[in-house]
Amino acid sequence: MDVFVSIVGSLVAKAAEYIVDPTAQQLSYLFKPRSKFLNLRTKVQELKDARERVQQSVDSANRKGEVIFDDVQRWLTVVDEKISEEAATQLQDDEEKAMKRCFAGFCPDFKSSYPFSKKADKEAAAIAQLLTQKDNFDGVSRPSEPKGMDTIRSVKEDEAFESRRDAFNGVMVALKDDAVSIIGVYGMGGVGKTTLVKEAFKQAKEEQLFNKVILVAINQTPNMLNIQKEIAVKLGLPIHEENIDMRATQLHERLKKERRVLVILDDIWASLDLRALGIPSADEHKGCKILMTSRSLDVLEYLNSQPTFQLKH
Repeated sequence: MDVFVSIVGSLVAKAAEYIVDPTAQQLSYLFKPRSKFLNLRTKVQELKDARERVQQSVDSANRKGEVIFDDVQRWLTVVDEKISEEAATQLQDDEEKAMKRCFAGFCPDFKSSYPFSKKADKEAAAIAQLLTQKDNFDGVSRPSEPKGMDTIRSVKEDEAFESRRDAFNGVMVALKDDAVSIIGVYGMGGVGKTTLVKEAFKQAKEEQLFNKVILVAINQTPNMLNIQKEIAVKLGLPIHEENIDMRATQLHERLKKERRVLVILDDIWASLDLRALGIPSADEHKGCKILMTSRSLDVLEYLNSQPTFQLKH
């Protein structure tokens, strides 16, 4: 009898160390470790099945040359860690520790069952959240942007461009400088301004300097509505407002959502109201950088371009 009393007393004392809040959940960590790990193993299998389905969609998108969404890529990375061999080994070790017995196998070992059961419960909840994220995916990819004339140069253009390599290098340095928000390139017609910014467009995308790179031709008689529409299309933003101010507000909010975005405005002939277009200033969004070309240095200076690079024949 004394031995039995001693055993019970030890169990009560050990339980008291862990049961601060005597709820059913807390008690289940002590007395139902098997069910906790059974639930976790079920969730792991569900996650493996979900990953296989997502990977099939990703493989299909890759074969079509589409771009996989960043959140899908991140999800796959996290899931791979959850279902790795290392994770499976850790699960097995934790389960064995949680199922340990004491007092010659007659009683659960609360010191082991509580923390490892609680860990299993937490891990099952994390996996459940990953499964919910998967269900919320709006597809896994988007069509890649077609390679047009803005990324292809003729041999003649290549030769002309090499002579202006220094200016191009200066532009690329400025694009990588977080302290620079507006960059200008100026020179007479035909000196290669458009060729240079198209090369900068290509290089910025290849080096992934920005989340989004947009190139828009302004020309001598700019149409603000058309410019806004072109920017919206390249952002993938449906925009149906006819009011220029409302369109500007929509573009402004959309551009601010991009962590780093480059807007290239080619061939500006006169002063242009960037705010009226919907392009945020550096004070409003430090991640928004603008590259402009013009025949006139005065136009670039009016738009607060710094630095500026001159191209000559």
